[in-house]
Amino acid sequence: MLGDSRCVSHNEIMTVTTLLKLFLLIISLNIFSLGLSYFFPLLDFHFLMVTLLGFAVWFAIDRPFEVARKPSIYDTITASTFVLFFFLHVAWVVLSPILIEQEKSEGPCQKSSIEKTCYTFTLANCETVWNRYELDCKDEVRKTIYEKNPSALIGPAIDKCIYKKIDKAFQSTRRITTEPLCLEHFESLKN
Repeated sequence: MLGDSRCVSHNEIMTVTTLLKLFLLIISLNIFSLGLSYFFPLLDFHFLMVTLLGFAVWFAIDRPFEVARKPSIYDTITASTFVLFFFLHVAWVVLSPILIEQEKSEGPCQKSSIEKTCYTFTLANCETVWNRYELDCKDEVRKTIYEKNPSALIGPAIDKCIYKKIDKAFQSTRRITTEPLCLEHFESLKN
C-alpha cells in the first residue's frame, strides 16, 4: 500500500478538517454580522473586520500550533495579534469617520455654535467675520499672554477675543432669545 496514491495521511485529514472549521466559522460569523447589521443599521460590520475576529476566535479555541506540536504561546500570540488588528480596523473604519464628522460640526459657525445660535449671520458671512477677527486676535493674544508665558494655552483667550470683537461690531445682529447659551454668552461679554 505504500505506492497507492489514494491513501491519505492522518495529518492531511486534520489539515483539511481544520481549514474547513475555520472557513465555516468565518462564514457563520459573517452571516451573523449581516443579520445584526439588518436589525441594527448603525452597526456596520465589514467582511475584513469579522474575518479578523474569526481568525482570533479560531486560534484561541482550535490551537492549530499546539496540534502541530509547536509551543502553545504561538497560538496565544497569533490570536492576540488578530484581536489587535480587529480593534485597529474598528477604530480606523468605524470610529474615525464619526470623530471627523463630530469635529467638523463643533467648529465656528456650525448649527450648534454660539455664532449661529445667538446672531443672525449667514454661514458665509459668519465664516468671513470669524476668519478676519481670528488673525487679529491671534496677534493680540500672542503679544499679551504668549510673551509672559510661552507654554500657556491661548485657544480660549483667542476665542473670547473673537467673540468680543464680533459682538462689538455686530451687536445689532444679536438674536432676541431666551436661549441659556446666548444669555450666558452675552453676560460673559460684559465682563
